Amino acid sequence: MKKLLLTLIALLAFSCPVFASNWISIGTTADGSEYSIDISSVSTHNLTQLEENQNRVAERMGYKGANVPYKILWVHIANADGTTSIQHIKVYQDKTMAVLGFANYDSAGNVIHSVPDGYSAPDSIYPGSIGEALYKFAYPFNS
Repeated sequence: MKKLLLTLIALLAFSCPVFASNWISIGTTADGSEYSIDISSVSTHNLTQLEENQNRVAERMGYKGANVPYKILWVHIANADGTTSIQHIKVYQDKTMAVLGFANYDSAGNVIHSVPDGYSAPDSIYPGSIGEALYKFAYPFNS
């Protein structure tokens, strides 16, 4: 019985997926901060049928549909002074983005400030910014 239980545990341990980060650099700012994206955790939200229908109703009434496809990314920022930040960011297909939450760390790796995920209002993405680099990563064929 013990062998069967150990075999089952080993089988489960080896068959479970490994969730590892895979960070790629997307750019460095003028102040020396390097921005990276975890490409292994990117998630995509395409419009559901309900959201598409809501957009059509709004457009028939003369308004722009409010529902937009988006991708959610984890961004790591390594500052020149040794501090870092991890940000959870939503990048919309209409060239806007919102910071969902973040954690800032001192140079020793201690959390100095954090805000849990909350859906802030989207802001415009400006040309030549890190936001544009995030957008180009998320939507390479729209750029």
